[in-house]
Amino acid sequence: MVPTDTNLALVRRLYDAFAETDILELLTALHDDIEWVMPGPPEILPFAGTWKGRESIGRLLAVLAGTLVFEVFEPRRFIADGDTVVVIGHSRDRMLATGRIVEIDWVAIIEVRDGKVVRYQVYEDTAAFVAALEPIPA
Repeated sequence: MVPTDTNLALVRRLYDAFAETDILELLTALHDDIEWVMPGPPEILPFAGTWKGRESIGRLLAVLAGTLVFEVFEPRRFIADGDTVVVIGHSRDRMLATGRIVEIDWVAIIEVRDGKVVRYQVYEDTAAFVAALEPIPA
């Protein structure tokens, strides 16, 4: 098992890379067999679902960029225990299709293996995203 401090540093680098839109650095932190789980109904939320492999995560990031703008993205607390790192955060996102704002708290559970992120699962208020994408009445 890799020391908890090492896994924590890796996950912090992942979030730093995301904040700096350094996609290459972000993808480098991911294991070849990464599984990234985004909750919600995929027929409404184009980023929802289970994404597998680095190439798939690159597509996920492109889908996110085409769906919303992170006006605020704050990982606020990092909790590490062995190969698991939990991140508690807050975000305010503007949906590109409607201009509506979604402000939520979220939790991500991240598993690390061989010095790389092998699983990322986020828990967030998907109903808020669905409501923000509902058509604006004429």
